[in-house]
Amino acid sequence: LQLLSHVLFRPAFAVSELEKLKLEWAARITEHRNNTGPVLVNRFYSELYPDGHIFHQIDFDEQLKQLELMSNSDLQNFHKIYS
Repeated sequence: LQLLSHVLFRPAFAVSELEKLKLEWAARITEHRNNTGPVLVNRFYSELYPDGHIFHQIDFDEQLKQLELMSNSDLQNFHKIYS
């Protein structure tokens, strides 16, 4: 229980792990971008829901741009706000 508490409330935010995850997510997004099913769903949700709505989806190219810009400090700030 103490270990779980430590992991949840004081995560390490290792830069190397973030880079690995970014590569994995970039591969997933690229795969989705090249598949008609996910493209259709993405476009449907982006048209159906306005910007700022929880179900609105940005296109895959924009997702890749945002993923590339994500930094370790972004994760730390998010954790501070929402933990």
